[in-house]
Amino acid sequence: MKKEGLFSHFEYATVRRYKDIIEVAKDFDIFWDSPMKFIHLLPWQQKIKEQFIFWKQHFDQERAIDTLNTLQISCIEISNPAYPSLLKQITDPPICLFVRGTLLNLDQISAVVGTRKYTSYGQRVTEQITKTFAINNCTLISGLALGIDAIAHHTAITHGIRTIAVVAGGVDEDSLSPKPNIRLSQKILQDGGAIISEYPPGFKPETYTFPRRNRIIAGLSQEVIVTEAPMRSGALITAHLALDYNREVAAIPHSIENIQGMGCNDLIANGARCIYNIAEMFTASSSQQHITTQKQLSLSPIEQKIYQVLSFEPTGIKQILQKVPLSEPQILSTLTKLEISDVIKNIGGMQYILC
Repeated sequence: MKKEGLFSHFEYATVRRYKDIIEVAKDFDIFWDSPMKFIHLLPWQQKIKEQFIFWKQHFDQERAIDTLNTLQISCIEISNPAYPSLLKQITDPPICLFVRGTLLNLDQISAVVGTRKYTSYGQRVTEQITKTFAINNCTLISGLALGIDAIAHHTAITHGIRTIAVVAGGVDEDSLSPKPNIRLSQKILQDGGAIISEYPPGFKPETYTFPRRNRIIAGLSQEVIVTEAPMRSGALITAHLALDYNREVAAIPHSIENIQGMGCNDLIANGARCIYNIAEMFTASSSQQHITTQKQLSLSPIEQKIYQVLSFEPTGIKQILQKVPLSEPQILSTLTKLEISDVIKNIGGMQYILC
């Protein structure tokens, strides 16, 4: 294992902030073996130079390797054939990835991201979007954050969809954040997924590492789907990075009254693909064929009429009666059948939504 796979907390806190190091020496081994006078020429504060030199002189490579082995963490360098090819294409790829679990099935991989402060609508559409990944044999990637990210990961696990979480600190449990999602990270690994980061074990997330995390999510993805996000959101950072990397970006439209979804509307207004029909969410991709869910294929003509007037926003029985030319008993009977079939959901007060 090369030294670039063994970054310490200090090294990332300095080298990753001062990108001119990478420009001076693209190969970290060259930088590592450079004479001390080279370090002194770098545009760092004198204190940082002294700290780096001290760290370099006391770095214990064998101990670092033992730590990775003990924690069952692999380190994949950018020169390794196992390093994700899509990630290599971005302007600033990590020089290594620390991985718990296994990086598999990266040929079909899309991100689902969104806000921590989600609404019930955001939760429902995230669950529906995620379920379609099973139909397309697609791997889901997200950021293990509270809110939409966690909903996407959890839904993927529930429906047998492989999922990868990119974190802003070390992949060891002591470093993982947020703590409420530790159990979720364990489930991801148990179900054959992976937890990845460019930061080594023991590195705690810092403010500047979250945007760095987002670039990895965007870089690994063929498409980034934003299901709910306000105008100031880390999910929008991921989306804009994906655009910079020439990746597809899609978003779910929201009511103009929902400030938690205004970021999605803004993405759509500026050219992101608008997902207005979840059953057809993959049709815009040239590499994917039209998908129609089994639920739609098995609906009777009466069921289809009612299904078409429902959405992910609550719809009352009076609204359905106005749009469907059937008697109230017929509609209620059909709604019951659709609910039993897990096509729709009664959320109370005779209000219905699509599942």
